[in-house]
Amino acid sequence: MKSSIKMGIIGLGAFGAKILNPISFFHPKEELEVVAVCDINENVAKDIAGQFEVPHWFQSYQEMLETIDLDVVYIATPPATHEQITRDVIQKGIHVFCEKPLANSISEARNMLELANEAKVIHALHFGQNYLPGLNTFHQMIEEGYAGEIDKIFLKMHYPSWPPEWQQNEWIASRDGGFLLEQGIHFIQAIQRVFGKITHIQSEVHYPSPGQSEDGVIATMILKSGITIVVEGSTDVSFEEDVSLTAYGSEGTVMFDFKGVKAAKVGSELKEVELGEPSPWILTHIINAIKGEPAEIYDFKVGYEAQVVLDILRQGENKLVSLEPYHNI
Repeated sequence: MKSSIKMGIIGLGAFGAKILNPISFFHPKEELEVVAVCDINENVAKDIAGQFEVPHWFQSYQEMLETIDLDVVYIATPPATHEQITRDVIQKGIHVFCEKPLANSISEARNMLELANEAKVIHALHFGQNYLPGLNTFHQMIEEGYAGEIDKIFLKMHYPSWPPEWQQNEWIASRDGGFLLEQGIHFIQAIQRVFGKITHIQSEVHYPSPGQSEDGVIATMILKSGITIVVEGSTDVSFEEDVSLTAYGSEGTVMFDFKGVKAAKVGSELKEVELGEPSPWILTHIINAIKGEPAEIYDFKVGYEAQVVLDILRQGENKLVSLEPYHNI
């Protein structure tokens, strides 16, 4: 193994460009070096490369893969492109770090998982909340029984507008995007991490037009344990963004959102919970995995399992659908 891991980035939108700052903060070039970036917009690729002193930039990811010696590639393009790019990256024997959701469909996600397993490369999804103290504290409190026996779970997703101001682009506002895909996938993965597999879904999703992302959802998801999760989401609401996952139990309540955790015993008011220290961030774990050292990786199998829930949820068939046929992998 080379002393420095060489990384390429494909897609320089909201996530691909933003990851460069923490990379330079957490990792000296002797450990991890971004040696190439790629974006279909030539000016964006050239500007980002210059700003972060990346030696090579490309418009074509295929040219990048043919030209540059890489150990790992971060795929930060829209989900519809993930399967083909992953296939091309894996064929070069390069490890894959991919944005969530894993793919554009269940079948594509399954293909990607099988490809990665056959090639024996490291494969990881960017489920970054797993390395932050909020979700870890939520998980720990549930596991240690703070809320007692859990009897119901609520996932609330309310947005004044969609997309949010920091993520204005065409695909995220289209039927290929939406809040269930972009942010709901984080909570789907978190639910299955903390509470186990989701086995059944009944959902009703409203799309304002054939080409637009959803503006409302009401759904029921059932865990293998029999616990019910109620999902309620809407856009264009007349109050601040309110996105949270709340578990109600016999002894109390625990709520997780992207800001932190609140909790209360039965009959008490929810209060902020003091959070612990964050885990090493995701690329530290990927580096460790590439080096053959212990690492906490949320891989394509986790991504596939989340994709199954996401796709059935978004279909909005308004009937109870079993996920069992998708679990035999």
